[in-house]
Amino acid sequence: MKISHAEIETCRRNPRVWITQKIKPSEGGPRTGYDGATKKAIYRFHKILDAADARRYLERTFKSYRLTSTSRMTLAIASLNSYIGWYELSSPVVVGHKLVLDYDLGSGWRLGGEISRADLDPRAGRYNCIILGKAPLNWHEQVRMPLIQRALSDKLERPETDISVGFQNLDGTSIELVSYPLKRLDEAEEATRKLIRDVAQEWRRQGGL
Repeated sequence: MKISHAEIETCRRNPRVWITQKIKPSEGGPRTGYDGATKKAIYRFHKILDAADARRYLERTFKSYRLTSTSRMTLAIASLNSYIGWYELSSPVVVGHKLVLDYDLGSGWRLGGEISRADLDPRAGRYNCIILGKAPLNWHEQVRMPLIQRALSDKLERPETDISVGFQNLDGTSIELVSYPLKRLDEAEEATRKLIRDVAQEWRRQGGL
């Protein structure tokens, strides 16, 4: 079983409710919105490195997901253009985008979820790993962030202290990063593994497969 890093905090607040919703999800489930469409277009840009292609891709994505608000489409296009402008001006050394986590948490569960981009700082030899989207107010304190740092260290095969994690707005502005000390990484993993042991037990009790 997998739990996305984005679900960790929700699960911690009420594991029983989270499990019930996972076992018996509401009809339809989450749908891609305007921010999701913009992120897809950003990934397309990183794959092809063609700004015009990324803009056309965003237009097609609006149609694919039946997104029809003119004002919100205009904002999404503006965000994509701004992000591309940031990229062209900053020239980050992107070593990966749309990175999918797969980190063992024990009890048959793994940490999943997506990291939008990993940049190499050649001067410092560090990796800045970024989630695209507005940063939550308390993101520095969320247990998932040091856990993401450890999972990315495992995935990228780099020392844990060489990894920074954080957020960047979809329009390319406001990069916020932190690199947690090893003690915080150990504490986060210990807390999450305990949570997952409880989750696994409750999952079986509720009849999850």
